[in-house]
Amino acid sequence: MKSFMVGVVIVFCFSASIYAQSAEELQNKSPILARSNTALSTIDWRGKTLAQVEKTEENAESVPFSGLRIRSVPRALLYSLVIPGTGEIYCNSYVKAAIMLGLEATFWTMYFVYNHKGDKKTTEFQNFADQHWHKELFLQWLSIADTISVPPVEHLPETKDQQYYEMIGKYNWFLTGWDDFNGNRNDPDPTHLSQHYCDSLGIGSAHRETYLDMRADANNFYKTAKYFIGASILNHVVSALDAAWTAKRQNDRLYKHFTDMHLRTGFAIKSGSPTVEMKLEVSFR
Repeated sequence: MKSFMVGVVIVFCFSASIYAQSAEELQNKSPILARSNTALSTIDWRGKTLAQVEKTEENAESVPFSGLRIRSVPRALLYSLVIPGTGEIYCNSYVKAAIMLGLEATFWTMYFVYNHKGDKKTTEFQNFADQHWHKELFLQWLSIADTISVPPVEHLPETKDQQYYEMIGKYNWFLTGWDDFNGNRNDPDPTHLSQHYCDSLGIGSAHRETYLDMRADANNFYKTAKYFIGASILNHVVSALDAAWTAKRQNDRLYKHFTDMHLRTGFAIKSGSPTVEMKLEVSFR
């Protein structure tokens, strides 16, 4: 009987030594388990349950894992596809989020700036045309011109719309309406208003050239505004792809740090009765 008791004591001491050595190795590998095991070593197992131990471990692990969780890649992509930078915020990548949001704000600001410049220049060239192009002078020439030779598509619209202002500057038939036209308004031959004929004889209008330059400036402003719209669309796509990649990379890092898990059992006293409890432990590097 005494030999049996001595054997039990030796086995118990040997097991305790192995447990202490294993705990020390785990602590060296993982700062999270180090904190958890420190909490476990101070607990009196005779009077506390595993639920109380779990609460202690949760408090110990709350700091290192705060903010680290699995991110939905489709959700991150969708967020940034709608509003650039929001997917990065979802993934806690605040620097890139600020860059994407800043670019989006810049693109839209520049769009409105150049679109406004285009509107302003459009109003300017329309006012210029109203001052220096007169429909009466054009109709005076048209009344004596060989109208059969004038293509119907180039007849002037009745209202001053976009087509009206385009045609009086684009087609040579309307040169006679400019107040500084230096040709012969009494010449009924429309072919004498062709570009080749006018260039060869120096026929034209300085006001018309100024008007065409103003229209070109307005169109360039509108074209630049469209470029910023294109840049904004590209920013949506780039931000969406970056948010998806950031979410996946964060998930991969979490999976990479997962190294081990094991089941632990123990006894606890509940309502005066012994109870067997089990706990699943997951280790991270």
